[in-house]
Amino acid sequence: MPHVNELNHSSQLKRSGFGRPPPRHGLQLLLWFSKECLYFDRNDKMVPHCNPDEGDFGFHLFENRYRNGFQLLPAINFPYYVVGNLNSDGADELPDYVTRSYTGYYDDSNKDRIIVSLKNGFFNEVYITEHVDDWNYDPENTYRINNKLIRFLNQKNKTNFLNEMGIQFTVNVAPEPPSPRRNTAHITINNNAKPESSRSRGFWDFCTIL
Repeated sequence: MPHVNELNHSSQLKRSGFGRPPPRHGLQLLLWFSKECLYFDRNDKMVPHCNPDEGDFGFHLFENRYRNGFQLLPAINFPYYVVGNLNSDGADELPDYVTRSYTGYYDDSNKDRIIVSLKNGFFNEVYITEHVDDWNYDPENTYRINNKLIRFLNQKNKTNFLNEMGIQFTVNVAPEPPSPRRNTAHITINNNAKPESSRSRGFWDFCTIL
């Protein structure tokens, strides 16, 4: 059976190097998963807000195959699902703070993944890992995330957490349209001026492209 180290504290998560440096997206992905993809019930079980079996947010089955003579994760009798591939169908449902650094090229901006096991309708185990090539994950950088750390992240402010992890993070806020300005008309009467024909004046509509 493969041995997977467990992370219990945010300090251990930081030392692991997972999701860093940018443009990697693993820490943002883990934060999204912990805050928006589940909640804890009164029995401290992780209840999904999403449906991995239906492919929500790009989830798909992870086949824990033998590669180079070993399996990445322990063999179990219920399914594993993986999320984080920004090319997967449904990944466009992920929020901007997870996907904003994705370049679309073969670089580190799409190497991080979360793998979860689903048992009796609950998330049972949560793992983080990263690709070493197009097909294989790195067993030396694969970790189980303790439920206490998931709960900690669930309650953590996004910006504060990512800044503490060494990622400078700001929330993109769509600019509000400019409010109309009330102009004061200044009128000068010139009795010698000839009347001009009146004409309508146009105006520009401003729009913001997000």
